[in-house]
Amino acid sequence: MSTKFISRSEEFLLLAVWRLRENAYGVTIRNQINEATGKTWAYGALFVMLCRLEKKGYLTSHFADPSSQRGGKSKRIFKLSSLGVKALREIRKVQISVWSEIGELSVPQE
Repeated sequence: MSTKFISRSEEFLLLAVWRLRENAYGVTIRNQINEATGKTWAYGALFVMLCRLEKKGYLTSHFADPSSQRGGKSKRIFKLSSLGVKALREIRKVQISVWSEIGELSVPQE
């Protein structure tokens, strides 16, 4: 049986959810990824990926109690599933293997 690896973007999302724990919802996930990558990620793109990761079983989600600060709206909190943890462990193991014995990358001499 061959393993299907998660994409780099999926990896970033899963790691952000793991880091944020009970505080992993749209805004905090986006802020975490923006800070980690130095790039601005669109909310729409993130939510599409979060929903896809949940469908694949890497994440679960639930709605928190509504808050008056949000005008009575609930936050959708994401949580890493055991399958998500497994996917991150696998991709990390592969990355370590692929990058082993490679020193500092430099521009090739022409």
